[in-house]
Amino acid sequence: MQSPFRLPQAGRHVAAPAAAPARQPKAVERGHAIAENGDLRKQPIYRAPADLSAYEQAGKPGKATTALPIGTQRRFIAAAAAAARRDHPLNTLLTLRWSSLFSANDVNWLRTLPVPGRIDALVERFRKWLAHRELPCLYIWVREVAGPEAEHWHVALHLPTHYRARFAAYLADITGEPKARAGHHARRTEGEFARGELGSWHLAADVHPDRRGFFLAAYLGKGEPSQRLFRGKLRGNTCKPVRGQSFGGDQPDGKYDEDQGKIQGTPCRGARFFVSKTVQRLVASRT
Repeated sequence: MQSPFRLPQAGRHVAAPAAAPARQPKAVERGHAIAENGDLRKQPIYRAPADLSAYEQAGKPGKATTALPIGTQRRFIAAAAAAARRDHPLNTLLTLRWSSLFSANDVNWLRTLPVPGRIDALVERFRKWLAHRELPCLYIWVREVAGPEAEHWHVALHLPTHYRARFAAYLADITGEPKARAGHHARRTEGEFARGELGSWHLAADVHPDRRGFFLAAYLGKGEPSQRLFRGKLRGNTCKPVRGQSFGGDQPDGKYDEDQGKIQGTPCRGARFFVSKTVQRLVASRT
């Protein structure tokens, strides 16, 4: 019996086995072109995977909110109290109106960014400006939509008195709206010490420094509902310390009770408010 492992004789040519024909993809076999797939990542194992980017993405709607969460005003007041205990009270209020800022400046660098992106960019510049002057980065910001002014942005921060003029000049530089001349606007808000020529931004100081930022924080938290459902009935929101008398509070109705509109966030976050990490650490340490 011949062994299957017998070697071929010397000088004898042995034909190589014929290679099997390469199998073409089904799309080619059918005469169709294969479309290139630009995303070769595996499908995520989670039903709702997180997005790495916090900014808006095409085809993905942002999270929308109609009010601040219950308990937010109390959280703001606790943040202001923690900053005041370190002798760095939140004593300055910045207000910025986007529609007015872009009305006379078509090439403003902020226009190309979504609102959360604008805020992140400005906060990063504020943080570096404060750090360069060895000032603590203590702030709270809130987005609001109320009245004909459309969406606007409030920031309560700690700013020493002798830095007010320099901060106003810096704000005019990065927003592209020059500072208004003294007496240019007859109507001034309470405590206002600087504003833009078009009124797109303005800076105001706390007129009651003895309150250590309490009412400034309460004002930023006015977007929290003054009423909430309890056993099927609307009752005063006891989690909101500062609210109108009609809702069980001790303040005149209106200022702390108005709805602040619908805010569009990013696919990952509501982006309606934020308390700086430094302030959050002060609140957690309770010192």
